[in-house]
Amino acid sequence: MSHLKMVIPGERVDRVAFNPMTEHTDHAVEVGAYLCPHCHTEIEFNTGTLRQFERAKGHALGPDWHQRCEALRPTGAWEWSIDFRCADCNRRVRIIYGHDGEYAMGAWKYRLLDIIEEWDDAVGV
Repeated sequence: MSHLKMVIPGERVDRVAFNPMTEHTDHAVEVGAYLCPHCHTEIEFNTGTLRQFERAKGHALGPDWHQRCEALRPTGAWEWSIDFRCADCNRRVRIIYGHDGEYAMGAWKYRLLDIIEEWDDAVGV
């Protein structure tokens, strides 16, 4: 059995704000890396990943995972989530993010808001 633990993004991810305008002005993609607290594997994502998951509606890991996460921390208006399994230890993770201001008409910056992690009942608090 497992339980869910919520942490602030700065504890696990090396970048919490993403500005897609950087892709247009500097021709660079802003990349963030999540560090798994169990096995120390890094999982990278970028502004393109955030745009893609806006349409995912939180069902990447199935309805049970989605319902458990929503019970702990519901996603609000203008918020989305990236759901994935760690590539090494296979534990489930949800990164909740939202819009962080407009940089151009109809184009938004992103900010990571919360992270939900799966922990074995015998591990973590």
